[in-house]
Amino acid sequence: MPTAMIIILLSGCFLLPREEELLAPPIMEAPEISYRTVLVKRGDVEDAVRVTGYFVYAEQYSVSFKSMTGRLSSIDVKYGDIVSKGTVLARLETDNLETRIRQLEIQLRKSELSLERKKILGGDRIELEIAELDLELAQLALQEQLNNKEKSLLRSPMDGEVIYLANVYEGDFISSYKTMFQVADLSKLYLSYTGTNLQEFRLGMKVNVKYKQQIYEGEVIMTPAEFPFDAPDSQKRQILFEIYGLPEDAEKGSS
Repeated sequence: MPTAMIIILLSGCFLLPREEELLAPPIMEAPEISYRTVLVKRGDVEDAVRVTGYFVYAEQYSVSFKSMTGRLSSIDVKYGDIVSKGTVLARLETDNLETRIRQLEIQLRKSELSLERKKILGGDRIELEIAELDLELAQLALQEQLNNKEKSLLRSPMDGEVIYLANVYEGDFISSYKTMFQVADLSKLYLSYTGTNLQEFRLGMKVNVKYKQQIYEGEVIMTPAEFPFDAPDSQKRQILFEIYGLPEDAEKGSS
């Protein structure tokens, strides 16, 4: 009886699983941390905008008939023509104005001869004064028609280039103060920018301009907010810059 019990106990001990030896976890070395430092100092934070502009004429003048309306007789220049001050740009029809002027010139001459005759023949004071008044009336009438003739001619106010021509034709009725032409002054250029960054520029802002690998200083002199309300829409959608010390070889259209 006791012997059997010993066998069973031994057998029971033999069937238990052997415990495995636990391994220690690996030890990881922490990576070495390196720091890059800079010396803190005061400075400027710059928000730069880089855009492309084109040179345009600085001064542009709108030309219109001021005190006369009528049918357009002729347009005497083309877009892009170079004109001098006083050049006739367009004319209005004047019917028989030339004939009336010639008639008044004849009347004036007759008045001059009448006064001269009275002086030679010894006319009295009253006769001479009447003759002088007749002469003055003839002069005034002639001058009025000469003024009307001049009003029918549209002349360039300056030396320059025709950069705008209204879409009109001979025979069209032209009202007073309708812009017929724009003439640009050739002596000075501004830089013009039109694009999506118009809001970035303010009047008086300083700018740097790169032209032919050279850097020039400039300034914003016009934004859409400063253009006259009646200016063409194309002008209202641009920024104008004045460039200091611009070389003489700069020309309209250069970028």
